[in-house]
Amino acid sequence: MIAIVDDNQDILVSLNYLLSDMVQQIDTYTAADQLTSAMQNRQYELLIVDMNLSHGSVDGQEGIELIESIRRLDAHVPIVAITAFADIDIAVEAMRLGANEFIMKPWDNSQLTRRVKALLNKSTATSFGSVDVARRFIGTSSSATRIRDLVSLAARSDANVLIIGETGTGKEIVAQTTHDLSPRRQYNFVAVDSGAVSKELFESEMFGHEKGAFTGADKRRKGAFLQAHQGSLFLDELGNLPLTLQKKLLRALEQRQVSPVGADQTHPVDVRVIAATNENLNQNIQQGQFRQDLYYRLNTIEIYIPPLRQRRQDIICLAEHFMTLLANQYQQPPAALDVSDKTILQNYDWPGNARELRNVIERYLIHSQNGTASIDSVMPHPATMVHEPEKPGSNLTHSLNLKQLEQQTIQHAISEYQGNISAAAEALGLSRGALYRRLERYQNEQ
Repeated sequence: MIAIVDDNQDILVSLNYLLSDMVQQIDTYTAADQLTSAMQNRQYELLIVDMNLSHGSVDGQEGIELIESIRRLDAHVPIVAITAFADIDIAVEAMRLGANEFIMKPWDNSQLTRRVKALLNKSTATSFGSVDVARRFIGTSSSATRIRDLVSLAARSDANVLIIGETGTGKEIVAQTTHDLSPRRQYNFVAVDSGAVSKELFESEMFGHEKGAFTGADKRRKGAFLQAHQGSLFLDELGNLPLTLQKKLLRALEQRQVSPVGADQTHPVDVRVIAATNENLNQNIQQGQFRQDLYYRLNTIEIYIPPLRQRRQDIICLAEHFMTLLANQYQQPPAALDVSDKTILQNYDWPGNARELRNVIERYLIHSQNGTASIDSVMPHPATMVHEPEKPGSNLTHSLNLKQLEQQTIQHAISEYQGNISAAAEALGLSRGALYRRLERYQNEQ
C-alpha cells in the first residue's frame, strides 16, 4: 500500500494509473494533513510527496515541513519527493530530512516506475550516507560538505549531472562516486573524453557501428551509449565538443535511442549521463560555441568543485590523505608533515589542484626515504606565491544606483565562478532559483 499527496487532481489520477500494477492499494490525498492523519492508522510501503501543495507555491517549504512530519511518524518509510520547481537547495534539504528520491515534473514514466519499484523491493539498501561519500571526496570546508551533499542527492536520483571545475579538482572522482552509490552501480560506468573524439569517428565511438560500415570496421562494435545501457555514461571535457557533434548527442539523449553506423534499425538506450567540463558553458553559449538546449538537458543537478585556492581549509587533510594512500602503495611509513611544511602547502595556489598536490606528496614521500627531503625542495616554484581570488563585488563600477549595483554584483559573481549558477548563488546568499529569477527579470527589462 502506498500513498500519494499532490494538490493537482490530474497528477493523482496519472500516478494512480501508472503505479496500479505494482501495489494492491494506492491512497491519494490533496493536502499534507490528510496524509499525516491517515498515517496514524495505516502503515504505508512508500509515499510520493509533492513539494508544493498549494496554488502559487514554488519554494518547496510545504514539502519540507511534510517530510519532517512524516519522519516523526515513521522513520523508515521510503519517500519520493516530486516538484515542477526543482531548486537544488530544496532537493538537498529534502534529502537531508529523509527523502529517498527527488523527481522533477514532467517525469519519464519508465524511470519513475523503475525507481519506485526499486524502493518497494528494498533494492536500494546500500548506504548512501555521508561516510561513503567522504571516503571518496576529502575535505572539511563548507564547499566539500556541499559537494558531498550533492553527490548523495545525485546518487539517489536518476537525473543527469553536470560537474564543473578546473583541471585536477576531482571531477571524475565525483562522477564515479555518483555512479557507485546509485542503483545503477551494478551496470557499467563508461567514460568518454569528449574532446579527444574526432568528428569522423564520433558516431562510431558513441553509437557503435556494424561490421563493414566503413573502411577498417572489420567487426561489429558497441558504442559508449550501448555499453552504458542501464548504467552511467560519463562525458568528460564536454565543453570541447564541436557544435555539430553536440547536435548528434542531444538527439540521442532526447530520443533515448541510437542508430549504429551502418545499421538499419535503432536501439533503445537507458543511460544516466554525467558530464564534466572546465569550460564556462554559459559564456560559451553566449558566444555561440555551446548549445543551450544541450546545457539544460545535462545540468539537472549541477555540481561545482572550487579550486583548492578557494578552499585552503581542505589542503592539509587532502595532503595527509594522499600521504597515507601513497605510503600504503609504496609499502613504507608515511613521511611527517611539520608546521612549516603545512604552511608551505597552504600558501601555494595549486594551479593543478588536487592532482598537483598528490604529485608533490608522492615526490616528498619518495625522497624522504634517504632522510634529506623537505616539502620546500619538492614544491613547484615559486611555492610561496598566493593570489587570493577577488570576492564577488570587489571590482564594481562606482555607482549609488541600487539596481545597477545588484546587477553588477550578480554579473561579477557569475564571472568569478566561471558561469556556475549554483556557486554564484551561494556566494551571493541566494538560492539558485532566486538567482535565475533575477537574471530573467534583468533580461526582460533590457
